[in-house]
Amino acid sequence: LVVVEPGDVEQFLRPLSIRCLPGVGPKTRKALAAVGVHTVGDLADLPRRQLEERFGEH
Repeated sequence: LVVVEPGDVEQFLRPLSIRCLPGVGPKTRKALAAVGVHTVGDLADLPRRQLEERFGEH
């Protein structure tokens, strides 16, 4: 069991692999890796517009 305090959530999540995200399978991981995204932090830092251009608007 891990307890993450509200102020520590971002720090806890940023280094995690995108593999831990529901809905991110092998194809999406490969596409994200192509733009340098390997961790939750990488994904958070990617501009929304770039994500929408690459994966569509949802």
